[in-house]
Amino acid sequence: MGGRTSKPLEPPRADTFGFATCGWLAAGIMVALMFLAHPAHAQKYPSQPVRVVVPFAAGGGTDVLARTVAQGLSERWGAPVFVDNRPGAGSSIGTDAVAKAAPDGYTLLYTSPAYAINPALYKTLPFAQDDLVPVAIVAAAPLVLAIHPSVPANSIQELISLLKANPKKYNYATSGNGSILHMAAVLFCAMADVDVVNIPYRGAAPAMNDVLSGQVAFIFDQVSTAAQLIASQRLKGLAVTTSKRSALLPDVPTMSEAGLTGYEAYTWSLVLAPRGTPKHIINQLATDMRAVVQTPEMKKRFLDLGAEVPDAPPPETINEFVASETRKWGELIRAANITVN
Repeated sequence: MGGRTSKPLEPPRADTFGFATCGWLAAGIMVALMFLAHPAHAQKYPSQPVRVVVPFAAGGGTDVLARTVAQGLSERWGAPVFVDNRPGAGSSIGTDAVAKAAPDGYTLLYTSPAYAINPALYKTLPFAQDDLVPVAIVAAAPLVLAIHPSVPANSIQELISLLKANPKKYNYATSGNGSILHMAAVLFCAMADVDVVNIPYRGAAPAMNDVLSGQVAFIFDQVSTAAQLIASQRLKGLAVTTSKRSALLPDVPTMSEAGLTGYEAYTWSLVLAPRGTPKHIINQLATDMRAVVQTPEMKKRFLDLGAEVPDAPPPETINEFVASETRKWGELIRAANITVN
């Protein structure tokens, strides 16, 4: 290059490092160090326990699914994968912990639609969605609109007519302002153009208890929780909230089938990693998670929990889904002026 001619490689002169052998020794040490460093760089992942942070209390639907996936990954890798529950602030505490973790693939976030809801629900958050990168969507679970048997309606259209004729007379229970159960109800009220009172509770269990007792008219709840109550006629199931029927409630129509065309609200499980996590680790995680949840045994376990394994988009395209969900719920929150304490 540049008109220069290369010279043949010559051994170092005796006076280069004091002794000729010193130059060769230094070169040998450098080569040895390179070989020693290479295995550390190419070390198999995972080579240590992987922590999966769930930003909710133990025992909830998201937590149970996370533990199911963690167990499957541990069996696949032959390495420990443990769940770390970090509840609080509508999932923000646990999410922030992962956003600030080392981007090495050993700290992951297993979260829910709260990740898309919170940016509009809270005035400030200690993290931004850009602080995390998506790995995989591993589960999707429909909700069901269930009403107390005393409510004089047997279909979505009958319920809408009843609510229109009696503004603010009826109420619905939610697991708290800003939860996906709340958002599903707000979306229903907006699309049906009805005025119903929200009764927020600290969790889905106490909310369901008051619906079962007849103190509250209806609820949007997980299919896994409501299916047996509907089968035993303690509740009436009017519609599920996804674009297709639930295998646990095959006789219950979708919202679109019931006449509320275009309605869709469901819970999903999203795995994320801190921004800066090497791409090859993200890709391996995505591949391994898909392999774990696509087994017949895992699909059966998910179905028992009211969830399904969706088609698995590559990590790059999940951003589009998250952006769409964030925009959808953000617009609804602002239109309904929903706030949290």
